[in-house]
Amino acid sequence: MDKQLKDLKTNYEDNIPTSFTDHDKQAVLEKIKRTEHKQPAKVFPFYPKMLTGVVLAALILIIVISVNNQPNMFIGSSDESAEQHDMAGVDESQSEQEAEISMEDSTSDSDMEIRGSVNARFVPESVRVGDYYGTMEVVDVNRQGEKTTVKFNGNMELFGDFAFEGDQLRFSPHENTIPNIPLASEDVVDDILFYLKNEEFIRSEYSISDQQSLENSNQEYLLDVVGMEYTYSPNGSTVYLEVFERVSNTYETTIELSKELLAVYEQYKSSLDDRELRNLNPIDLFKMHYYAQNQDDEEVLYSLYIQGDMYGTPNSDKYFNDPFFERDDTVKENEKMLYQKLLEVDVFEEVYVSQDEAIIQFDLDTPDKKAFRLIKDHKLDVWKVAWLPMQ
Repeated sequence: MDKQLKDLKTNYEDNIPTSFTDHDKQAVLEKIKRTEHKQPAKVFPFYPKMLTGVVLAALILIIVISVNNQPNMFIGSSDESAEQHDMAGVDESQSEQEAEISMEDSTSDSDMEIRGSVNARFVPESVRVGDYYGTMEVVDVNRQGEKTTVKFNGNMELFGDFAFEGDQLRFSPHENTIPNIPLASEDVVDDILFYLKNEEFIRSEYSISDQQSLENSNQEYLLDVVGMEYTYSPNGSTVYLEVFERVSNTYETTIELSKELLAVYEQYKSSLDDRELRNLNPIDLFKMHYYAQNQDDEEVLYSLYIQGDMYGTPNSDKYFNDPFFERDDTVKENEKMLYQKLLEVDVFEEVYVSQDEAIIQFDLDTPDKKAFRLIKDHKLDVWKVAWLPMQ
């Protein structure tokens, strides 16, 4: 094995020179010198440099233009937050203003609700003329010692029962209508004695003669109260209710308009101002309605109706444009025939059912009397024709 390694080494040295002679050194030095003289100069390409400069200049120009057009573009996040905060402050301020307006509107609405709503209590020591409690207005206040007498006018409906206290008729309001009654702040309803100012009318209206008649009737009574006298006392309060008395007037007349009423009609036709109707009685509006119908004065006919959804009257757009409300030739012909029949009637009865409602009754060759309904517009202080008035 050793002999083989030795022979291999001898063979390697004989075939591959491993010594570095002087001749070899001289050849290497000559090659190095030639390389130093031929070293190429550094080259800087022109086009890439020019392209880089153009791009850089364009970028700078874009940045300058952007800054001029949108100065807030580079605002920091803190500035942006501040701006959002300011905007939120503006929105909050606007919301507060809207809330104040809404509050004013709701306050106004609440005032209206108080005037026509429930549980209106008054303080005897501070109540004043002109105050409203529920739907009733204070018209007089009289204080004597511990007693305070308050007079109210208005309109409220009370359900309840009657009972006799000796010979005097008393009224006991039902629980569901008690909130409609103005009450002294210190009073308890069960301790208040309710009497009737116009007792004779009530007895006649409801055919009440004694306790037995009340027991036989077995009905619930509805009172249309228009006035109230409330006497407050720490020892017990009393209330006298004034009930609306049905009033009727009989007119021996025809449906034709008088000269005076015709003049009012013509003035109303030209203006359609409801103030022209003041001082007219329900019978006058009844006549004007049928006259307008017979004359085909469509605008007058519509304007004479009580207005508002609560009365079932369609608005003007529906009335004049909806085919459902159109008075076609057949309808108009029937109306003219009715007008001719009404001209033959010479007695009309005007009945005030309540402060807000009246009817005109008349005979028209039928078993039952006809009734034409009208409603009082208290805001305008005028009588108007009810929608679908004939009953």
